[in-house]
This record gives sequence, structure tokens and C-alpha cells, in this order.
Amino acid sequence: MKRLLTLISLLLQTITVGVLFFSQNLFAQALSLDLGEDTLYVCANEVTTLNPTVSGGTSPYRYLWSDSTTQPSMSYLPSAGDSLWIWLEVGDGALQSVRDSALLVAFDNCIWPGDMNGDGIANHQDVLEWGVAAGASGPLRPRAHTNWIAQPSPDWGPKLPGGHDFAYADANGNGLVHLDDIQAIDKNYVRISPQGIIPPTSGTSMVLDVPNDSSTNVGDTLRIPVVLGSPANPVGSLYGIAFSLQYDNSIINSSSIVIDFDSSWLGDYQVDMTAMIKNFHQDGQLDIAVTRMDQQARSGHGKLFDVIVTIDNIAGKNGEAFPFNLDAKDIKLINALGHSRYIPTSSLSLDIFAEFNPNGPDLPQAEITIYPNPATTSLTIMPADQAIEQVRLTDVTGRTVRTETQRRENAFSWNLEGIRPGIYLLSLYDSSGQWITQKIQLVP
Repeated sequence: MKRLLTLISLLLQTITVGVLFFSQNLFAQALSLDLGEDTLYVCANEVTTLNPTVSGGTSPYRYLWSDSTTQPSMSYLPSAGDSLWIWLEVGDGALQSVRDSALLVAFDNCIWPGDMNGDGIANHQDVLEWGVAAGASGPLRPRAHTNWIAQPSPDWGPKLPGGHDFAYADANGNGLVHLDDIQAIDKNYVRISPQGIIPPTSGTSMVLDVPNDSSTNVGDTLRIPVVLGSPANPVGSLYGIAFSLQYDNSIINSSSIVIDFDSSWLGDYQVDMTAMIKNFHQDGQLDIAVTRMDQQARSGHGKLFDVIVTIDNIAGKNGEAFPFNLDAKDIKLINALGHSRYIPTSSLSLDIFAEFNPNGPDLPQAEITIYPNPATTSLTIMPADQAIEQVRLTDVTGRTVRTETQRRENAFSWNLEGIRPGIYLLSLYDSSGQWITQKIQLVP
């Protein structure tokens, strides 16, 4: 009888354990595993890390990869042309197990959209590479987009001047080198990939044609032809040009800069030639790239285009002449094969005369007194016959720093606290509807 009771007790324990195990597995969430896409496209020679998504089941999880590693993730350094199956098996504490696999395909082209010459930077010089490949077609880039991130792409075959595959010029990955690809340069302009290095400047400058005379006035609009070559020394086999034009942003009106391609000997704009222009007014720099897009270079001389600028009215209201300079750098020419060279250049310098007030004639200085100048924390303003209705202070770029609208018929003090030292323009609007302007210097 004692043996029978022992057997019955063991049987009951076994049944209890079995029921508990069955119930745990019945109500536990199923173990699941996801490696992502069935086909994983990666860049060759860059470490790829696979981080699977595991859910459900009962921890702890056990991992077994196809290369026999047992870590939660796996890193792999693929070579160009690699195509291999990778699998992962995951088990849990409830003795469940699942497996998932993916095909890993490695392409040698690792494209940052907009970086067409492969220097790791998207800027105007990439337009020259685009021009060489314009109109070409090739394989689609898998899961393509134009966000600034490395994207693997199959080979197209032909090479760009920088030595990279034509696929780099297909910035949006749709299988066609088209004007739409230039938008990716604009979207990612001056972004730098982890491998990108800013190229050194060449220190060259460009010869610009002088307008009608060597001087002009504040408020004038200047049309400055950019001329390349001469009858005695024409330029041969020109396909594109890129350079940066530097200017004084306190003199040039920020919204006035226009590039006019009418009568260019290089081609017809948006017919067989296109361009990218980026204006960084805060830095006083204009980036320009012009390229043909039919693989046919041209030889010639004369005007490539006009740079049209307006001399800022605010910059010169001090009654004195001041210089206006334009300097170019990194002047790069390419032929239809993309072979490049840099050219020596020079600067354009004009004298600007401040004899113009767009707000009406200034009143004689004897009718108003403003002191001290230079000033530190305040100005004393003494009106004469007319009351002062408005006071406005602007910096050399035309930005309003402080303004106040209040009628004042007698001398008053105007607060300058909190304004940085520098040169400013003080504008006073009087009760007769006229503006009086004076240059003010603030010192620490």
C-alpha cells in the first residue's frame, strides 16, 4: 500500500507540472523574430550591423547566427559583390524557437544624394559631374530617397570625372540622370558625409568686366559680365564652370543678386545648359555652377553670363566714397569628359559714391543736433523747427536694430543699452514728412 501511495503521489506531481507547463505555453505570447527586409542592400567595405526585433515568448532569449555567434546582434564587413544568406535562430525559456533569414547584397557604390563627385560634400561643383552624365539611364537604386544618408546602388558602368560610377549622378535613384537630380544637391547643400573632407581653396580670382565706368552711386544696379576667353586666346572644349564669388554683404542688397544667361556663348539656359546658384548673404558668398547637359563641349570667347547686383542704399549714406570689390575663388573648368583645371583670375574694384537718399532730401545739419558720436549707452537728439515723429537705428546690412515712434518737440535722450558696438545708421522722421540720416558709431 505504501508503494502504491508513493506512485500515486509521483503521478500527481507529474500531472501538475505538465498542466502548469501546458498552461504557461497556452497563455504565453508566441515568440516572434524579424530581421527586417527579405533582401538587405548594404554598402561594401562598411560595417553592417544587424539588430533583429524579438518579441513574445519567455526571457531569457538564446541567439544563434549563421556564423555561429551567439550575441543579440551581428556585425559584418561585406566586400563588393557579396551575396549571402544570413539566418538567426532564437530560443526562449519556454523552449520555443523561431528562425528568420535574409539575403545580404553588397554594392560598391555608396551614394550620398547630391554628392556626385564622391568627395563627401554636396555643393555647386557636383553640378559639373551631373552635366557629364545628363540624360544617361541605368538600374534603379533599391528603396531610393534623397535624404542625406548613404545608400547602396548597383553599377551603371560608365564613370564620372571624379572616378565614380554614373549612379552617383542619379541622386534620386529613379534610374535616369535628369534635372530633378539637381534638387538633391540643393536639398543637401554643403552637408558633409562622415568621409567628406572640405577641399582646400586655390586662392585664385576671376576677371570680371567693368561696367560702363569705374565708379557708381549708392542705389545703382550694376550688370557685370563674366567674360571668359578672348579673340586672341579662346577657350577650347568648355563643358562647365564652377566658382565662388565673394562680395561685401554690407554693400550688396541681399535680394538683388541675379544671374542672367542671355547671350551666353556656352549655351541656351535650360535648353542645352543649366546652372545652380546658391547665395549665402550672411557670409558674402555666391556659389555658381554652370554646365552643358548634352555631352557636347563648346569652344569660344566672350560673355558667359551677367551678374546683376544693386548697391544697398543704406550702406553708403555717410557722405563718403567707399570701395566695392568682387573676388572669385576655386574657378574650375571641365571638358565633356570631365577633365578639370583651375584658372588664374583677378578682382573687380569700383568706387561707390554716397550721393543718394531714397527717402527724400536731408535737412541741413544745422537744423538738428545729435551727440555724442561715438556714443556708448545713449544719444541726445535736439530737433529744430520740426518735431521728431520716429527714430530708427539700422545696422550696415539694413536690419532694424531698434525703433521708436513717439512725437518729440524738444531735446530728448535715446537709449542705446544692449546694442553691440559698431557702425549704425540713425534715421529720424520729422513732422514735415522728411527723413534725416546720420552715421553713428557705438563703442564699448
